[in-house]
Amino acid sequence: MNIFEEIAQIQAEFHKELESVSGLEQLDKLKIKYIGRSGSVTNLLRKISSVQKEDRPRFGAEANKLKSEISDFISQKFNLFEDVSSARGSGHLDVTLPGRSPIMGTLHPTTQIMREICDIFVSLGFSVVEGPEIELDKYNFEMLN
Repeated sequence: MNIFEEIAQIQAEFHKELESVSGLEQLDKLKIKYIGRSGSVTNLLRKISSVQKEDRPRFGAEANKLKSEISDFISQKFNLFEDVSSARGSGHLDVTLPGRSPIMGTLHPTTQIMREICDIFVSLGFSVVEGPEIELDKYNFEMLN
């Protein structure tokens, strides 16, 4: 098989597989398969030393063009998947997120009783006013006389 036919074959296989991709995981696997460390295009570029001297510039140009084309198509498909997932908005359930921890603890019993008593007095028509916890002797006894 001619090296240029191999480039065309890899390109055709890639487009065929790209059409069947339906998720980010499959897209990532496709990227690794073609332009990863041991991908088809990478192995093709490693064969440049075995190509005849007069065909090397054309081969290198076409192989690099194929690599950039594959990279562009993958990034476009990735952006498409990202747009679709962001369009789902808040209705999308992500099961990989950690669960929400329940709220622990309650109010102190004394605080609960104080609030209940205040609610009872408010329902009777009184108003709740905050003031100092301890009054001075001056206000309790001396100013009364």
